[in-house]
Amino acid sequence: MQRMLQPLSWHISQQKTWVTHVFVTKGAGYAGSHATLRLLKDSNRVTTVDNRSCGNIGAVKVIQDMFPKPGKLNSFMLF
Repeated sequence: MQRMLQPLSWHISQQKTWVTHVFVTKGAGYAGSHATLRLLKDSNRVTTVDNRSCGNIGAVKVIQDMFPKPGKLNSFMLF
């Protein structure tokens, strides 16, 4: 009896998922905010830190509005 091979996508979808807590520096900058957004879309918990030297606080507020669930996103701005 020949064994049928399953498509790779089937194996990936059968993997167990877990929630990871990721720490992102420069979370208000371009790369940091996009990384934060992707991590949150992938169901991770994220903590961001930024000193606002060149970041955009508006980017963080938009992401906070997109993911209002408590404990999902923690952001800290250093002065």
